[in-house]
Amino acid sequence: MRALVVDDQGACRKMLQDLLCRMGCRVDCAENDRDDVLLYLHAAEQGQPYRFVSMDNEMPVMNGALAVEMIRAW
Repeated sequence: MRALVVDDQGACRKMLQDLLCRMGCRVDCAENDRDDVLLYLHAAEQGQPYRFVSMDNEMPVMNGALAVEMIRAW
């Protein structure tokens, strides 16, 4: 399963990445929601969508709620 972890704190990203990798996931990471939206849309356009996304809601560039709105609008 392909997963995306988005968090501005590196330790949180690393912890979730390690956990998901141990569960057999292929994991990509981003440190802000703007990058998250770009990665998500690119993966979907390539026919390899993420099946799981863990997203921090309070981020410096864009909050999680706005990122989800943008993804759903796409």
